[in-house]
Amino acid sequence: MDEPGSADVVGFVPYANKYAKRALGIRFVSDGNIGVELGAAIPNGFNTDNPAFNFAAKIIPVDWLEISAVMEGAFESQANFYAGSTIGADNFVLDLYLAMDSLFTDAEDDEAYGLGAAITFEIPRTEISLRPEIGFNFFENSNYTMAWYAAGDLSFDITRDVGFGLWVSYASGSSKKSWDDREFSKDYNGGHIFDIRPSVDFAFSRNIAFTGYADLEFRTAFDGQSRDCWSAGCYMTYTF
Repeated sequence: MDEPGSADVVGFVPYANKYAKRALGIRFVSDGNIGVELGAAIPNGFNTDNPAFNFAAKIIPVDWLEISAVMEGAFESQANFYAGSTIGADNFVLDLYLAMDSLFTDAEDDEAYGLGAAITFEIPRTEISLRPEIGFNFFENSNYTMAWYAAGDLSFDITRDVGFGLWVSYASGSSKKSWDDREFSKDYNGGHIFDIRPSVDFAFSRNIAFTGYADLEFRTAFDGQSRDCWSAGCYMTYTF
């Protein structure tokens, strides 16, 4: 878990995804009446004194419900746990998630918990798709305030071959309550990030599509310093 003040805007469970250069893994998939998928991996560096083990599971009990869970670093003190569920209905899709990090450490104030949800739907009598989402991050350390974010994704077709997308998000980071007790830090806060990313898709052929995008980020750090940035690019997608 990152401490408020260790980066411009801090507060969210990191979703570390500790990829290894080499690992031994196994995966089981069942497509019966109840869909089941299981996976496990032992990353490079595993030994009996310092074991590392990752595993995941997904179950689809009915057509409209999917439930997944992941344990990362199962025998490590800083293990992370993630769980999520997707509920699909005729008019919308609802995604829910839970994240927890540093589960088994000896310290009593270093765990973080994330909760979030997103819903995807199409505006009636239009072809405009919307996906608003929101997330909250809580800390075991009572000196750290809650962090949160809100975001939305909009997309629609301009023509049969050209589509437009727009992603907008706002994140408010965590701060320390003790900052108010010191003269040099009394004006500190958790900082915030506003991000906007428009994109255009062009279906060149049945198999090839091009996407161009621009990403504008307006960041104000916990100490009030502004560090804005932007990026732009394009890429090609080929569908086999």
